Amino acid sequence: MLGKNGIYYDDEVHRLVKSFSTCFNMRFSISSSENECYIYGVPHTRFCTCIREDLCLFPQCINLDRSAARRSGKMDRPLVYFCHAGLCEAVMPIKIDANCIGYAQIGQFRSGSAGRDELGIPPGIIAQCEKAGVNKKDVKEAWLELPYYDETFTKNIIDLFFVLVNFIVMQKFINIRRPDLVEKISQWLEGHLAEPFSLDELADDIGRCRSTIQHTIKKYYNMSFKQLCILKRIRRFETLVSTEPSLSVSEAVYRTGYEDPLYFSRLYKKNRHITPSAYAKSVREQLKVLPPPT
Repeated sequence: MLGKNGIYYDDEVHRLVKSFSTCFNMRFSISSSENECYIYGVPHTRFCTCIREDLCLFPQCINLDRSAARRSGKMDRPLVYFCHAGLCEAVMPIKIDANCIGYAQIGQFRSGSAGRDELGIPPGIIAQCEKAGVNKKDVKEAWLELPYYDETFTKNIIDLFFVLVNFIVMQKFINIRRPDLVEKISQWLEGHLAEPFSLDELADDIGRCRSTIQHTIKKYYNMSFKQLCILKRIRRFETLVSTEPSLSVSEAVYRTGYEDPLYFSRLYKKNRHITPSAYAKSVREQLKVLPPPT
C-alpha cells in the first residue's frame, strides 16, 4: 500500500496492526509525517465517535494527536498521554535513515481516573454533553465499553508497541518508494489543488488515459478520483488554518480550490462532522490567536 511522500507499507504491516488491535481491543494507526492516517486496526470506538461527532470535539482530537506526534518526534521516543476525553494513548515516530517518515499510535483505552468523576470521565466532557444536548447516560455507557488496563499492564502494552514498531521498520515492512504513476498523480494533484481541474486534464498532462488514472487511484488510495480530490483539499484547508491561524475561513477555502465557501462547508461537515468555522475557531482558541477582522 502506498501513502504520501513515497512511503510504502507492506501487507505484513496490516496483519501485525490488526493482530495487535484485536488482542488488546484498541485502535492502532500508522500515519504519514503530516498525520494522514493510512493504516489502522479497530475503527473508532462508540465513545470516540460520540466525542468527535455528537459533541463536535473533532478539532480538539486531531490537534492533540498532531501535537503529541510532533513532541514524540522531537523526543525521538514513545510518548504516553491522556487525551482531552480522558483516554490513554501513545505515539512514537517511525524513522528510516534518521528521518521521521510517519507515526504509529495506539489508544482509546481507559487507565486511571485521577481528577475525574466516579467513572473516570473528565468533567469537561459531561459539561459538553449538557451543552450539546447529548444524553449523558449514553456517553457513560459508551465509556464503560472501552477496555481498562491498570498502570502495570499499560506499561507492558507500551513496551510491546515500541518493540513491534521497531520490528516493522527493521524488517523493512515500511519503505520509501512509490511506483512512477502514483508519484506523478500525487504530485500533479498537490500542485493543482488551488485551481479547478478535471480528470481529463490530469490524464493529458501525465500522458495516461483516464481509465488508467481511475484504476490506479482506486488501487492505491482505495477511493475515487473525486473522493481523493475532496480529501486532499480538506487536508489542505486544515493545514492552512493550522499554520496560518489568522487567515479567514473564506480565504483558506479559496486556497483549496473552492470558490463557494458554503459548498465547501457542506463537504467538510459531511467528512469531518463539524463546520470549517468550528475547526478554525478551535485552532485559534488553542493557539490563542484572535480571529481575522470581518
